[in-house]
Amino acid sequence: MMNTDVSLSNAAPNSAAPRSDDAAPTIVIPVNRGPVDTGIRIPVEKVSVDELHRRQAADAEARTDAGLDPKLPNDVRVLQGLVVQLLGLLGEYRQQAAELRAAHDALLRRLHRPPRVDWQPDQPALFAEVHPAAAATPDDTIVTPPAASTPSAAEPTPTPAEPTPNQKRKGHGRRSLEELLRTLPRKRCEHPLSDAELGCPCCGAPRRKMGEQITHQLEYVPARLLCLEHVQFTYSCPQCPEHIITAPKPAQPIDRGLAGPGLLALVTASKLDDYVPLYRQELILARAGLFLARSTLCGWMMSLGKLVEPLVERMRQELLQSRVVQTDGTSVQALLEDRRMQTAYFWPHLGDCQHPQVIVEFSLDKTKEHPQRFLADYSGYVQVDAYAGYDNCFTDTTRPKIEVGCWSHVKRYFEDAREAAPREAATALAYIQALFAIEARAKRQRLAETEVLALRQREAVPILDEFHTWLQQARLAALPKNPLSTGLGYALNQWQALQRYTEAGFLSIDNNGTERINKLIARGRINWLFVGSPRAGERLARLLSLVVTCRRLHMDSFAYLHDVFRRLPSLPASRLDELLPNRWLAEHPEASHPPERQGHGHGDPSPRRRRRGS
Repeated sequence: MMNTDVSLSNAAPNSAAPRSDDAAPTIVIPVNRGPVDTGIRIPVEKVSVDELHRRQAADAEARTDAGLDPKLPNDVRVLQGLVVQLLGLLGEYRQQAAELRAAHDALLRRLHRPPRVDWQPDQPALFAEVHPAAAATPDDTIVTPPAASTPSAAEPTPTPAEPTPNQKRKGHGRRSLEELLRTLPRKRCEHPLSDAELGCPCCGAPRRKMGEQITHQLEYVPARLLCLEHVQFTYSCPQCPEHIITAPKPAQPIDRGLAGPGLLALVTASKLDDYVPLYRQELILARAGLFLARSTLCGWMMSLGKLVEPLVERMRQELLQSRVVQTDGTSVQALLEDRRMQTAYFWPHLGDCQHPQVIVEFSLDKTKEHPQRFLADYSGYVQVDAYAGYDNCFTDTTRPKIEVGCWSHVKRYFEDAREAAPREAATALAYIQALFAIEARAKRQRLAETEVLALRQREAVPILDEFHTWLQQARLAALPKNPLSTGLGYALNQWQALQRYTEAGFLSIDNNGTERINKLIARGRINWLFVGSPRAGERLARLLSLVVTCRRLHMDSFAYLHDVFRRLPSLPASRLDELLPNRWLAEHPEASHPPERQGHGHGDPSPRRRRRGS
């Protein structure tokens, strides 16, 4: 197995005495060149802390003598990022200045409005067709502009300019539309000529068909409702009339319920995947000729939340086998029994790529007991933000958990500090942007985990060390009650967790996967506003677990829920793995979203910036 540890040989990092022997210690950086453990050996020097500080001071003095600012970073990529950040900040300031200047000019025009000017007698009339005399010019000549809809035959119609080679032509999805037209059922609509039109204008003989021209058109057919008749045959013995048996009916998602699996999947996917609340679905179904009260729809979803409980529990067991779990929380309003509203919370938990399940938990508060209860049986990496409720999870010695920080949260703090301290905030953002650029390059090149780890150790670790030194120096000069000081304190307090992603290639630099799930829940919250009761919140969280897992896997939630509601009532517990979303998708690849839908809207790669207080 390939060694992926970074080791120092024959050296102690904080030794104060210089090295007496000639053999220099080496640092081994793993590379992915084959099954054999190979590496690049770079000689290093062992120096004391005082000598290191002396060299840094000498380097700063040399930079000052050369006319350079000693406070600027040394890394070229960080300097390039700093230039980009400052140019972006300058553009924002110019935009704000232009908007303020325009508002100032408009206010001055409003305050210092010139006196009213009388109407000039040679001014053309507004409605010339109503008062033709008023539209006459001083020489009594009526001016009629040429009609824009009938261009002259001598004047050619202007053609749209062709895009330049450097200008990217905007696509309209024509290729995917043509593929869709080939798979849809077709209805042929023929348009023949009448007998009178078939006659030849020269000899009068009827003309014969020599070919046809076919054009395609998309048409929408409203959804159809079907009434399924479940016929159960009854049998009896001719010799023994008392022995009568009736064929059993398959187990249904709702016992003695009116709705079938397809209708239940439609209601669930429409609310949780399309953000359509139940009262709007009531109107949509009425358009199809079926009136169902929203209370009936709500009762269906409550029953479905109870039905999928064993499947969601099996998904939770699979998720806890992940090497890393990402988690966060988002708020929602809950209606209590005394008709009061209370702020409750949904807690999404994401597994790794091998266990891509998403489990959403519901709670009436944001205390530390809820994440601790979910992660009680888990051991491994946990990627979270700096919420204090997770701290006790990492003190468990029986099931050790390792905290991994999120660099996107650090980035937000420094983005908020751009107004108060533009230079320092731009420098910090340049460091962070350099770290994200390394991750983007690894993702673009589709590197293996060992290659990602080697890349981070080779390029990200030096930037992190330099950034940590800059953070400590900037914190000494920052004002205490300043947005910059808040960002500096957050980064330094979470530094050990923030740099932990460089320990393994499967770890992520941020917690944006959970943020994207929170965004999906927040979009639904805007439409259905609140949950009707704490019990409804728990059952809604189970259905959300299925739907957001489908979103994460880029699969059709309706097709999956339809099959789940059809098979789950009669499926034994030993076969629940067949309905796990990732395994179900492997058996039904046709349910996968087309490539053009992935990354647009539902799977937005970058979450929207969170507002203050949300």
